[in-house]
Parts: sequence; C-alpha cells; structure tokens
Amino acid sequence: MRLLVVSLVVVIAWFAPDQARADVRCVQAFLAETAFDPGPVDGLWGRKTGDALTSAFAQLDREVEGGIGRNNTDAVCALFSGPEGSEIADLLALRIYPISLDIDGDDLLADPTAFDFSKVKVAEDANFGFCSFTIKRYLFSEDVTDDIATGTLSIDNGWVSVTTARWRTGGFAQPEQLVEQTNLALTTDGKLVGRMIYYERFIPEGEVFEPPIYVTLPARHEKGPTYPAGETFFHANGWSEGSIRLFCR
Repeated sequence: MRLLVVSLVVVIAWFAPDQARADVRCVQAFLAETAFDPGPVDGLWGRKTGDALTSAFAQLDREVEGGIGRNNTDAVCALFSGPEGSEIADLLALRIYPISLDIDGDDLLADPTAFDFSKVKVAEDANFGFCSFTIKRYLFSEDVTDDIATGTLSIDNGWVSVTTARWRTGGFAQPEQLVEQTNLALTTDGKLVGRMIYYERFIPEGEVFEPPIYVTLPARHEKGPTYPAGETFFHANGWSEGSIRLFCR
C-alpha cells in the first residue's frame, strides 16, 4: 500500500507541470491570433503573456472565476476553447487604446455658429415672409463663380430663419444643415451678419468627403436695387471667398 501511494504521488508530480504548460500554450495560441501578443507560444508563462492576457480581459470587461493569472490558465483555456471562443476572438481582433483629452467642458458644448450680436444694428422692423437666396463661391485664381447652395428664408424682426435649402456640393452636405446651422440677422443697412455652415468644395462621386467649415459674415456688402436685396460676402479660405445673394418679396 505504501508503494502504491508513492507511485501515485510521482505520477501527479510529473503530470501537473506538463498540463499547466499545455494550458499556458493554449492561452498563448489563442492570444497570438488576436491583437494581444503573448510572445512565443511555448507554454512558458512570462511577463509578456501575463500582460497580454490582462489587457485582453480589460478590453473584454469580464472576469473568469479564479482569476486570470498563471494558476488559472486551465479555466481561461476552457473559455477560449469553448462556445464563446469565436465571439471573444472577434472582440479582440482590434486593440482599443483609451485616450484622455484635456478639453474644457464648455468647448464640448460650443456652438460653431455662435455670434455676439450685441453691437449689431439689427433691423427690428424688417419682416419678410419669403426671400430667396443663393450661396456663391468666387475663385481667386480664376474668373469663375459657382453656385454652392440655394433656398428660401424668412426674416422676422430682423432675425433670419432658413426655411428650405439645397446644396450642390455633394459630399456630406444635407439640406437640413443650412436650416439648423445658420445664425444670421439682417442689419438696418441690408447686410447679413452672423455665422453659418459652408462647404468649400464640390465632391464628385468617388472622392473623399470633406467636412464643412463655419464662416462669419460680413466681409463686405453690395446693396441691391431694393432693400434688403443685395450680396453679403465672407472670407472662406486662402483661395476663394463666398457670398449670400438675397432677394425678398
């Protein structure tokens, strides 16, 4: 009986390290097919394997009963080899690196069309139920004028509301952008003052879309034949300027 016990202890002593190494190799082989590099798939637990496994589970935001250290690689291997293995591999195919942005809270809430009208002589008696407009682009290097957008607007006590719009630039441009992101007022001398969304370029099909910019009016103004008809210009970039040409009934 004593000989049997000794033999059993010897078998366990030989089997346990070999199985543990197989479990570590299982974990390493799984991680090696993801974005979390465990180092060589050799069954030897090291710092790189431990760091890779810790980072992988942090991204998964889950735990394994018994922990994810070297003494519980059998449970981790069983998880990776089980029914959830394929889904876990997909979740670990890309590594997500959290970043910290030092941004003032007010900046996150900033309105790109915000404008201080306190020094503007808004035409408080101006009321026009229907005006048409055209947003134009003038290229400095060429004698070319492009129509960027068209639409209609109303003026209520000097404050402008875009009612319909149509962009001609393609790309990200959507009609509701001019409705929602135009912050303008009409002055007593017929200028449009404030800020609004603007697209600098035409985007042909197949080209990379470009985001809009936000422009401030006016840079200058040309009066039309009757108030408030006219053209209010604004600076766009180093190679072009834009304008809003307005006509009201």
